[in-house]
Amino acid sequence: MVPLVLQSEYSDSLQGAYSVEDIMDLARDAGVTDARFEPVCMGQRRDSSQQLFYVVFRASAFDVFRDRLTPLFQEHAGAVPYDPLLVRPVLAVAATDQHFTHLWPMAFSAASDCESALQVD
Repeated sequence: MVPLVLQSEYSDSLQGAYSVEDIMDLARDAGVTDARFEPVCMGQRRDSSQQLFYVVFRASAFDVFRDRLTPLFQEHAGAVPYDPLLVRPVLAVAATDQHFTHLWPMAFSAASDCESALQVD
């Protein structure tokens, strides 16, 4: 599963503008449920004792969905401005133990978080 919206993002930036049902409707309308997610790269996050390995994907429908979530009136949406680029389609694939939740979900930057490029033939 790839998160569409982070819980903290919803509570801080979107809750006043959209219900969870509204967000799911926007995702369906943008074509996220039928979109092809193409792998871009693999990476890992780590702290002193845990590691999380993930794959980053590209999907134009995901980007359209995130753009459409931008509240028309930010003052009604939440205390923190919404950033459609904060969340990318990232899939956790492995972890060193079950205590990796503080590493996930995550904001992503291709420049710093991609370690190995992936290509589909």
